[in-house]
Amino acid sequence: MGYPLDPAKIKEFAEKAITLMDQQNVPANPNNYALWYNYSAEHDANLTKEIESLIAQGVPFDDIVNSRLFHQFLNSVDDQGKAVSDAADTFETELSNVRNLITDAGKDASDYSNVLNDFSGKLPDIPDPADLGGFVDSLLTETKKREEQASALEQQLENSAQQIDTLQEMLKEARQDALTDALTGIPNRKNFDSSISLATKYADHDNESLCLLVCDIDHFKKFNDTWGHRLGDEVLKLAARTIRATIKSRDMVARIGGEEFAIILPSTDLICGKNAGEQVCEAVKSKTLTVKSTGKTLGSITISIGAAVFRPGEEVEVLIERADKAMYLAKENGRDQVCTEDD
Repeated sequence: MGYPLDPAKIKEFAEKAITLMDQQNVPANPNNYALWYNYSAEHDANLTKEIESLIAQGVPFDDIVNSRLFHQFLNSVDDQGKAVSDAADTFETELSNVRNLITDAGKDASDYSNVLNDFSGKLPDIPDPADLGGFVDSLLTETKKREEQASALEQQLENSAQQIDTLQEMLKEARQDALTDALTGIPNRKNFDSSISLATKYADHDNESLCLLVCDIDHFKKFNDTWGHRLGDEVLKLAARTIRATIKSRDMVARIGGEEFAIILPSTDLICGKNAGEQVCEAVKSKTLTVKSTGKTLGSITISIGAAVFRPGEEVEVLIERADKAMYLAKENGRDQVCTEDD
């Protein structure tokens, strides 16, 4: 079944998803929202059948259950992107609704003002004071009508505000997740690409130095083959934490490949960039790997780094290529060191 384009249907599915998540105590995160949005929209008959069966059995939708459902039925960037896109559409629809409600409220207020003016104009023409009661009753009826409209408006605005707050938080988390490497928690390749592009533009405009470090964990494949992918993941997380803790707050580290990282160093020339890389090498090498369950020490890991500086007007890809070549030179020269483009 295709994704609906009708904003009213998107809003309906989004509201239903949020309500169901609340009823089933499902944590509000992007993956869960994508899952329950697709269930609400009945995009996948198998997903619908599975969730309804779990609800009927009274199975709690904890992290394990939600994760299993997500990876079984919705583990594709395309599906997540569509659900997030629909959430954004719903958000825009809610904002449009609020604008319309405010416009309608202004129109109602204007109409009521005209009614009052009309009554005011008729009062001097009433010959018999006894007839005044009818005008007063009409005025009270009109006033009550406006009070009911105001109350309904207030409730509608409150509902829309709550919906917008929820969707805004979900979109914020989704966008953050889209730019973060799931394993290491640092920026991913997509984040790096946009960041290095922006950094080179700033450097070009301000005539500032910009250094790029490309880092690769030494013998990572051998480590994976010897100790398994689970420990390999721990190595990647340890390297990411260590690099992030070593560099300055203005600098950025991202995971750009399997065991490859990149560090963007604004306002940094090649010499200072090499010094920063050497500090990273020493910090990573100082960490000792230990198997917690057995206490067995696996030794330390090392990292090879290539450094290059941005040249005004050049393409980002050229800068990355020079840093990458310098990193491979560091590998050829014995690893656990920093080589620059000048080397």
